[in-house]
Amino acid sequence: GETNSLRSLGELYTRLDKSDEAENKLQAALRLCDETGNKLGKVLVLNSIGYLHYQTHQLDRALCILESSRKISVALPYIVGRGDTLHYLGLVHKESGRSEEAEACLADALRIFTDAQHSYKAEVVRKSIDNVKIWATELERKTSESSNETVTIITGSHPPPLCPASLPRSDSPHIDAGEHSGSEDESEEWHSAA
Repeated sequence: GETNSLRSLGELYTRLDKSDEAENKLQAALRLCDETGNKLGKVLVLNSIGYLHYQTHQLDRALCILESSRKISVALPYIVGRGDTLHYLGLVHKESGRSEEAEACLADALRIFTDAQHSYKAEVVRKSIDNVKIWATELERKTSESSNETVTIITGSHPPPLCPASLPRSDSPHIDAGEHSGSEDESEEWHSAA
């Protein structure tokens, strides 16, 4: 339907690095999901918005949006959407320096995709897990090399930032973790993120 078309256009604009156009299409899709009570569509659109903000290095905003998506997705039977949410959360945590949280989210995503027999998505997540492990090992090596210097490198886990009460964009609707219900036959879209 229209929601899926708007989401697909938003994802295309994300891949083309046209973030303003992507945001506009995705926000329009989100409004439609809210108007129609389409929870599954909302999860998929929130994942797309979260991924957009990950791509544009707005990590705090991406984290808040993806956490909203996760809260909705746990009540839905479509586990692949939840797997996408967890994959993107893992990427955001890694970029934010939270390797333990990244590994936990990615491990959960891998389990979901493996259980769902979605081999392509499972392989993409395996590559993300490998990247997190390489990053954490390199960070640990640099930390031990610089232990004699007066350099502080944060390793391991530190708490994520608090989500703002409202998102920075003035025309963005408040993202609530689940007022509506409903579903729409959605195609399984995937972003190549690694």
